Order: sequence, then structure tokens, then C-alpha cells
Amino acid sequence: MRARFAPESAWEKCLKGITLGFAAFYLVIATISGFRAIVQIYSVKISAPAVLQPGISVSTVVRSSGRTFGDVTLELAQRGRVDTLGRGMLAANRNSVFDPRPRSASLAVTPTSQMLADFENGPAEIRSIARGRSQFLRVPPPRIATATVQISK
Repeated sequence: MRARFAPESAWEKCLKGITLGFAAFYLVIATISGFRAIVQIYSVKISAPAVLQPGISVSTVVRSSGRTFGDVTLELAQRGRVDTLGRGMLAANRNSVFDPRPRSASLAVTPTSQMLADFENGPAEIRSIARGRSQFLRVPPPRIATATVQISK
């Protein structure tokens, strides 16, 4: 019985191996990058004092995948009233599809007496909200960290 195809030459075998190697390499990168597009915000941590007074700093640290830009917001909430204390931006890696390193961003706000004027003395909640951006036609849900404080003006 005769073979229907000619046997592969050494060049064809070499080219086939290189092509399969590149395809496997890019498949791994695409898998990691796709995960990073879906899970954009890794963690949100908030640091707030037990008693919130004018001049005392509140800070948050956010770790993101670095795949795309994002936003971080610090809010103060008390009895249905919510005010934004500060906003920041999460940076993306320069070559975000191929660079898997996570990025960190921090935001620190020192409330003034004018910022706390509309709030009453008593318990309140500080929220740090990190939002990613649309990837694959999907916006991921925000990650939120909260801390309970006592407002004292």
C-alpha cells in the first residue's frame, strides 16, 4: 500500500514545532490575560481611625490586575446621607495584555471641618469602592471595603 502524502522534511518538522510552540505560548498568555480582564480588582483595604475628626487621615489601598484603568472612591455615609471624600484612578500596565504584574494604588483623604459639617456626631461608615472598566463587553461588579467610625466634630 502506498502512502498518500510525502513524508515531512526536516524543515517542515522544525517549522511545525516552532509554530506549535508559539501557539502554546500565546494560548497561555491569552488565558492569563482573559482572567485578568474578568477579575480586575484583587483587593481593597481601608484604614480609618475609630474616631473621625477634622484633620485625621483616612486611607485606602487597592490592588488591581493592571489590565485596564479603574477608579477608587472614598465615601462617608451616615443615616442616608452619603458624601464623597475623595476620588482616585487605578493605573494600567503599559503593555497590559502581556504584563501580568498587579498594580497598587492608594488614596488618602484628610477630612476638613467643612466636609464634616453636614454630618452629626455619632456612628458613620466609611466606604472604599473600587471599580474596574468594561472588558469583553462586561463591567465587573465593584469591590467595596467598609469601616465603622464615630464622627466627632
